[in-house]
Amino acid sequence: MKQNHTRFLATLVLIGCSAVALTAQSTGTVTGILTDPAAKSAPGAAVKLVNKGTQQLFETSSTQSGTYRFTFLTPGAYQLSAEL
Repeated sequence: MKQNHTRFLATLVLIGCSAVALTAQSTGTVTGILTDPAAKSAPGAAVKLVNKGTQQLFETSSTQSGTYRFTFLTPGAYQLSAEL
């Protein structure tokens, strides 16, 4: 019985390691701070990021402090734009 229990635990560990390996992808993040010409934060700005290869569009708004963040991006060239 103990041997079956050990095999079961070993199988669970291997499945867990496989799941981690499958989710380990190459992704990146783009972050920044938007400011106006007077160097004040630009909250509520519409921020767009376009993957130049796929034309996939990502959108967000800047926070109260002017920060923005895009996560889980695939490698590639991107074009960033912002508008108040």
